[in-house]
Amino acid sequence: MKTRVMPKHLVPVIENVVDYICSGGPEPSDLKQLVDKYEGDGFALNISELASSSFLDAAILSTQEGVGGGHDADRLEFARARIASAFQDPDEYSLATVHFVPVESGQGRQAILGWLMEVHGQAGAVPYFQGVLSRKEDFIGYLKRSGYVLSSERTDVTDAAILRVWTEGGQAR
Repeated sequence: MKTRVMPKHLVPVIENVVDYICSGGPEPSDLKQLVDKYEGDGFALNISELASSSFLDAAILSTQEGVGGGHDADRLEFARARIASAFQDPDEYSLATVHFVPVESGQGRQAILGWLMEVHGQAGAVPYFQGVLSRKEDFIGYLKRSGYVLSSERTDVTDAAILRVWTEGGQAR
């Protein structure tokens, strides 16, 4: 894991954050000082949010793509097209970038600070701090459990995951 050289005034903060994630205890009060430091690592799409506005039986029927509507095969085909479109045309959908910063204590222990950042048109980028985790893989796992699909895994979304968030008549199945 590549770590960054931090300004000297942040070294005690890093020690506190790494101790927090490695040893437990309360979240450090000085964690906020690290929140503005981040690096990019791809895109993520919240499939549940996309589903609430796009995965609708009525949407299938209102497009040329959906001839049957109401059948799982139609739903899956329609949803996969919407997911692909979201990654190909991010201006139409809300794609968050995934950011994390590895930090390391003087004793060599490590932690990850994780963010999602949404771009809100002219308002610019809006970061959402997600928390401190022990490894990058833990952060990615947290995002997946929260309904996000990483751009590198967009073709790996299971049928069951799509159908779980599909909306019938305004309510999840």
